[in-house]
Amino acid sequence: RTKVVRTTTTTTTITGLCIDDQQQQQQQQQQQQQAAVGTVSTTNKRTNTNQKQQSSRKIKGRTGADMGATVRRLARSRQTAEQQTNQLQTVGDLTKLTAAIDKRLLQHSSQSLFANDGLVRQSPDPLGALLEYGDENNNAADTNAAVKAHEIVVVFGKPLVDDQVTVEYAARLRTLARLLSDHEMESPDLICFCGGISRQHDNHIADADAGFLFFQQLCIKEGISLSNVKLFVDRRSTSEEKALQCVTSHVMKEHVSEWLAVSQQTESLTDEYGMERRGPLRKKLHLHFTLLSTEYHLCNLNDIHHRSPNQSLLRPIEKLRTVDRSHEEIMSEYDDEISAFRRSLQSSSTDEKSAAGEQQQQQQQRRTRPIINGIIDCSWSFQYSTYPYSYTTDDASAFMGRCFLLGEALLPLSINMKGVVAEREFLQRDNYVTAASIRHKLVALMEDLYKTSPGLRSGLREITTDHKARKTVDIVLEGATLSLGRCIDLLRPAGLHQSSVTKAEYTKALRWLDHCRNQIQTYCDPDRPLDLYEWGTMGCLSSQQSGDYDDDENWDGGTGI
Repeated sequence: RTKVVRTTTTTTTITGLCIDDQQQQQQQQQQQQQAAVGTVSTTNKRTNTNQKQQSSRKIKGRTGADMGATVRRLARSRQTAEQQTNQLQTVGDLTKLTAAIDKRLLQHSSQSLFANDGLVRQSPDPLGALLEYGDENNNAADTNAAVKAHEIVVVFGKPLVDDQVTVEYAARLRTLARLLSDHEMESPDLICFCGGISRQHDNHIADADAGFLFFQQLCIKEGISLSNVKLFVDRRSTSEEKALQCVTSHVMKEHVSEWLAVSQQTESLTDEYGMERRGPLRKKLHLHFTLLSTEYHLCNLNDIHHRSPNQSLLRPIEKLRTVDRSHEEIMSEYDDEISAFRRSLQSSSTDEKSAAGEQQQQQQQRRTRPIINGIIDCSWSFQYSTYPYSYTTDDASAFMGRCFLLGEALLPLSINMKGVVAEREFLQRDNYVTAASIRHKLVALMEDLYKTSPGLRSGLREITTDHKARKTVDIVLEGATLSLGRCIDLLRPAGLHQSSVTKAEYTKALRWLDHCRNQIQTYCDPDRPLDLYEWGTMGCLSSQQSGDYDDDENWDGGTGI
């Protein structure tokens, strides 16, 4: 028993010692693990600290660079804002902004239109624009030389004086005769003489009839054959637009169907999208109009066409073009536009009657229009004759001729202002520039008349314009210059883009402008009837009144070409 107890005790002791050893080993392992974990955590902490320090250094470096860029951006934006504020303070509104833009544009141009005082010293050259258009048209004609065009010559009439052809009208007709005799113009398919009876001059003969008879005499004397040329005399038109309407209407009714029948040109096999056309191909026809008149007249037509396209006097020719629509549809739209615009210019008292009359006339014209199954393309060019009183040696006639040309140059502004009053277009600056320049020229002419040309003034006083009121040319010019000055004063804010102008002011300015033009047209036109020995000849003005060459070989026919 004693041995057993001892053995048990020894075993228990050994077991306890083993348990203690295991616990100690576990504690040591735990301590080692904790120490290892502490070491790792310390290393991690140190690593994290180093990373944080490095990242903080990087952040500090980046923040400094970003702050520098931000400061620079803020400085630039502040400077830009200050500049914009200064510009807003100097510009203020849209009109001043436009003026500032124009000023910058004019700085790069060779010649400025404005002086320091804001007054116009120089105007565009209408004849230069006319010649540039002619050059472009000739180049286009050379490019399309393979396309045969039917030539139509339109001779604009000049009101007769005492039912007789005047010197200026004869210059236009002589220009046409010279072009045909010198073969500078191919034999046209159609020659149209336009001009009705001028009631203002108490005439009884249409301008077109007298011009046609004069031209026939020229052809007989110069041996010009008109056997293959068709002639048309328009006795109804009293304006350029109506004249071209009559011409285009005559061409559509009498000639287009015939010319399309013999045309060898057809539309392309594919359309503008590259798709093959279905059905028979339509025939093509090209019509070219040569507009013949004095240079100032053609310059006005060209200026109005570019500055007031909605009121262009050449729109009847444009409306002949048919590409994707029928001629009937295009002409109907044109008639509607013209009637609507005319109604907007008329007073309310006569609006209903005139509108009803125009609608009946348009319906009748639409019934008589032929249906054209073809494609018509149109173009035009200008052929001018020089104004005969620009090279006369008679001081009084030359002075009146210069004043007359200045008054005629106001027509584009008058057309433009009618559209402005009707609220269909804006005032064109080019028209204002021209009018301001004309006013300066009239003032200069009047100053020269009173200061340096007493003989000219006495000569003009002998020309009485109104026997009842005893008005003379110099008095009429004073009133016309004053009216134009009042018109310019009303238009100056809009013409220089300084501020807006009310409709009432535009209407008042238009009345002053019409008064100026009517006075100059009525009393300052030096045109006179031809003498007996000048009728039917290619001669020039008489040497007593014009100072031109009496020798026909040394005279250029008054064309300036």
